[in-house]
Amino acid sequence: SLSSRKNIALRNDSPASGVLYSNAATWLCGQTLTFRIEGIGQPDKKDSIGVCVECQDGYDSLQRDKAVCISTNGTVFVNGKEMTNQLPMISAGSTITFD
Repeated sequence: SLSSRKNIALRNDSPASGVLYSNAATWLCGQTLTFRIEGIGQPDKKDSIGVCVECQDGYDSLQRDKAVCISTNGTVFVNGKEMTNQLPMISAGSTITFD
């Protein structure tokens, strides 16, 4: 779910809504996008934070083509492929920035 009042995104455990998309392209190349993790529940292997080029129905994760994301364990995915670089595990208080 998404709250527009405080720009808060919450994971929804519904199997029908695994990826949260904005309703319009609001981030452009050259801009900085920062996510701050306020709290963490029970992690799932598909949990990740990232950006994608387009909305693709039927996907329950950003670990796919046309997306860049970081999973909660710090694994980086680009176009669905796991990269060799490993970032620290995401935890409450973590900040993730895309430039």
